[in-house]
Amino acid sequence: GLPVPRESGTARGAEQELAELLRSVRRLLVICACCLVALVGGGVVWGAAGALTSQTSGGICGLVASQQLLALRSPAPVGLADAGVCDVLVVYVSRHNHTRRLAEAVAEGASSAGGRVLVRDARNASFDDVLRADLVLLGSSTINAAVHPELQAFIDSWPLKDGRARGKVGGTFVTSGGATAGHELVLASLHATLQIFGFVLVPGPTWETALGAYMIDSEEAVGYGGLNESYFLLTGSSYGANAVAIAARLMA
Repeated sequence: GLPVPRESGTARGAEQELAELLRSVRRLLVICACCLVALVGGGVVWGAAGALTSQTSGGICGLVASQQLLALRSPAPVGLADAGVCDVLVVYVSRHNHTRRLAEAVAEGASSAGGRVLVRDARNASFDDVLRADLVLLGSSTINAAVHPELQAFIDSWPLKDGRARGKVGGTFVTSGGATAGHELVLASLHATLQIFGFVLVPGPTWETALGAYMIDSEEAVGYGGLNESYFLLTGSSYGANAVAIAARLMA
């Protein structure tokens, strides 16, 4: 039979170059398609992000405006500050009369500084007493490193959303059976509660009573370098006087 003609080397080389060219064109088309998808997708993402940012910003601005409007609409603190006299409410709960004696010392100091003082056992106090006062001083004995339940019950009777106590001045005093038996935890708890209701916290006159007046009533006096009940009562009186002085400046 007749011999079959064979392709020349030149023809095979041309076919290979054409195939390589087609592969290159295919890769280029894929790259272009990917770039197009990225550009379109990016526009969508950026558009969504812009909308989300706009909505978030608007939401935050709206929230701030709402809070400002709420503050403007909140009723002013109820008290007798316009009479030029600082009305002081001292509320306490006492287990063994230690807190009662400290409350009396705090009240005496507040009165000596010109305050008009009302002293109440928490079981006989009411939210109306709080509303009539410019300065509210809460006193508790320490129960397992916590606020006395009867004082806490009095506080829990306050209407949370009432708003009329906001802007009043508040302070605290506490008694405890030992130096590390939890009295500072009680002070901190009372501070947080007063802030929840919008009170401005008053500090003590010295670093020793910065968080509030206190009395250690069970440990031996020698454990405190000779500090006895008279010392704690004196610091309580000083705390009450200082609280009225600060409240008066805030009222002015």
